Amino acid sequence: MQGTTVFCRTRLKAKLASFTLIELLTVMAIIAILAALVLMAGMGVMNKAARSRASAEIQAMSTASKDIRRIMAFILQPQTSC
Repeated sequence: MQGTTVFCRTRLKAKLASFTLIELLTVMAIIAILAALVLMAGMGVMNKAARSRASAEIQAMSTASKDIRRIMAFILQPQTSC
Protein backbone atom coordinates (compact mmCIF):
# COMPACT_ATOMS: atom_id res chain seq x y z
CA MET A 1 0.00 0.00 0.00
CA GLN A 2 2.83 2.37 0.77
CA GLY A 3 4.43 1.75 -2.63
CA THR A 4 1.27 2.99 -4.35
CA THR A 5 1.25 6.15 -2.24
CA VAL A 6 4.84 6.97 -3.23
CA PHE A 7 4.00 6.38 -6.89
CA CYS A 8 0.97 8.68 -6.67
CA ARG A 9 2.96 11.42 -4.97
CA THR A 10 5.73 11.20 -7.56
CA ARG A 11 3.22 11.27 -10.39
CA LEU A 12 1.42 14.23 -8.79
CA LYS A 13 4.70 16.15 -8.42
CA ALA A 14 5.59 15.43 -12.04
CA LYS A 15 2.17 16.60 -13.18
CA LEU A 16 2.44 19.82 -11.14
CA ALA A 17 5.95 20.57 -12.44
CA SER A 18 5.15 20.15 -16.14
CA PHE A 19 3.29 22.54 -18.44
CA THR A 20 0.90 21.66 -21.21
CA LEU A 21 1.33 22.91 -24.75
CA ILE A 22 -1.64 25.25 -24.38
CA GLU A 23 -0.14 26.82 -21.26
CA LEU A 24 3.17 27.38 -23.04
CA LEU A 25 1.46 28.88 -26.09
CA THR A 26 -0.60 31.15 -23.85
CA VAL A 27 2.51 32.42 -22.08
CA MET A 28 4.24 32.98 -25.43
CA ALA A 29 1.21 34.92 -26.73
CA ILE A 30 1.16 37.12 -23.63
CA ILE A 31 4.89 37.82 -24.00
CA ALA A 32 4.40 38.69 -27.68
CA ILE A 33 1.57 41.10 -26.85
CA LEU A 34 3.64 42.79 -24.14
CA ALA A 35 6.61 43.09 -26.52
CA ALA A 36 4.37 44.68 -29.15
CA LEU A 37 3.06 47.18 -26.61
CA VAL A 38 6.59 48.11 -25.55
CA LEU A 39 7.66 48.54 -29.18
CA MET A 40 4.65 50.74 -29.93
CA ALA A 41 5.43 52.92 -26.92
CA GLY A 42 9.05 53.16 -28.04
CA MET A 43 8.00 54.21 -31.52
CA GLY A 44 5.80 56.92 -30.01
CA VAL A 45 8.76 58.28 -28.07
CA MET A 46 10.94 58.19 -31.19
CA ASN A 47 8.29 60.05 -33.21
CA LYS A 48 7.98 62.69 -30.51
CA ALA A 49 11.76 63.12 -30.47
CA ALA A 50 11.82 63.51 -34.26
CA ARG A 51 9.08 66.17 -34.12
CA SER A 52 10.94 68.00 -31.38
CA ARG A 53 14.18 67.89 -33.38
CA ALA A 54 12.40 69.18 -36.49
CA SER A 55 10.83 72.00 -34.49
CA ALA A 56 14.23 72.99 -33.09
CA GLU A 57 15.75 72.97 -36.59
CA ILE A 58 12.94 75.17 -37.93
CA GLN A 59 13.43 77.60 -35.07
CA ALA A 60 17.19 77.69 -35.75
CA MET A 61 16.55 78.35 -39.46
CA SER A 62 14.16 81.17 -38.55
CA THR A 63 16.75 82.75 -36.26
CA ALA A 64 19.43 82.41 -38.96
CA SER A 65 17.12 84.00 -41.52
CA LYS A 66 16.46 86.97 -39.23
CA ASP A 67 20.21 87.35 -38.61
CA ILE A 68 20.98 87.28 -42.34
CA ARG A 69 18.25 89.85 -43.03
CA ARG A 70 19.65 92.15 -40.32
CA ILE A 71 23.23 91.77 -41.57
CA MET A 72 22.20 92.38 -45.18
CA ALA A 73 20.26 95.50 -44.15
CA PHE A 74 23.37 96.77 -42.37
CA ILE A 75 25.63 96.03 -45.35
CA LEU A 76 23.25 97.47 -47.94
CA GLN A 77 22.25 100.58 -46.04
CA PRO A 78 23.16 103.76 -47.88
CA GLN A 79 26.46 105.27 -46.83
CA THR A 80 26.36 108.92 -45.85
CA SER A 81 29.32 111.03 -46.82
CA CYS A 82 30.82 113.26 -44.21
